[in-house]
Amino acid sequence: MTAISSESLLDAVQGIGAHTSDSEGHRAFGSTLVRYWLEEWPKRRPDDDRPQSYVDEIVAALGSAVRAFSVERTAFKASRSREERLEALRQRLLDPQFVKSPFEGRAAALGYGVLVKFLPPVVVAWKIGLTRNPPMWAFLAALAWVMFGDLLLTAVILGVQSLAYRVSGDLRRQVGKVWSESFPRYKAISVDLLVSTERIRERYYPGSPGLLPGVTWASTPAHELARFLAIPHPALGGLSPGEALSRIVDMHFSLDRGVMFHYVPATKA
Repeated sequence: MTAISSESLLDAVQGIGAHTSDSEGHRAFGSTLVRYWLEEWPKRRPDDDRPQSYVDEIVAALGSAVRAFSVERTAFKASRSREERLEALRQRLLDPQFVKSPFEGRAAALGYGVLVKFLPPVVVAWKIGLTRNPPMWAFLAALAWVMFGDLLLTAVILGVQSLAYRVSGDLRRQVGKVWSESFPRYKAISVDLLVSTERIRERYYPGSPGLLPGVTWASTPAHELARFLAIPHPALGGLSPGEALSRIVDMHFSLDRGVMFHYVPATKA
């Protein structure tokens, strides 16, 4: 048995993440990958101590990354779900039919129209009946409502619609902000997976091709890894191992929607 590429494991985690998708087909696809990588693949190891221990550690690294991705995705989906519910409300408010009636169905809409048209004047008339000397403005107000009340209500509803549109726009920006905060954590999880799998590879298969040629991991103590990742390495042309791994993550995941595809050459001005 030979060491598996860390890039392949990164791709596996990306595919396994589909098991938390909102799409039924994507969830089925992700579940298939979960069964393969976390159940079937480990059973294929030879009956030898070194491959068995290697596979056990790789599966542990995969499970940790998949779990971390799920936690991060759950937090993002919660924010997105709230935005989608408010977006649905906005669409309901912006529906032209809502101006006539917020209720669905002909009978409900007709009842709403009659209620809005005549309930305020009836209340005013009842109040006038309880007053010995009703003011003239009360009669005029009741008459004005019967004639123009629906127009006034329409103006109020249109104001509510405009407010709903503005609030929804703010919520979309908030979700974009949540994504911008979530993206670095996705990348950090991915880099951590690559570091873990590279260290596992070196422990069990020393001399096998590594992800970053010229960079060795096994000799670095675990408590020094953060510092090691941040220091420029001569084998990487001045890049730090963390920066080099971050570029690999970008190539495989393309998580940041604000960055152009890395395979597309820059256009000439």
